[in-house]
Amino acid sequence: ITTGDVTEFVRICNTIPYRIDLCNDDNHHVSGKSLLGALYSLEWSEIYCTCEQDVYSKIQKFVKE
Repeated sequence: ITTGDVTEFVRICNTIPYRIDLCNDDNHHVSGKSLLGALYSLEWSEIYCTCEQDVYSKIQKFVKE
């Protein structure tokens, strides 16, 4: 993951009119719409993206299964 990838992810999240959170197993949450928060989440071993709507088609490039 590069800084460009994080910037693109945040840009995509900011086009979605719903709250998007990045979270980990320790129950830490940051906004997926925040560049600083998204960069911070890179320190986590596992990152999950949550949203009240299905946004998979918009962020699938960043999903690692």
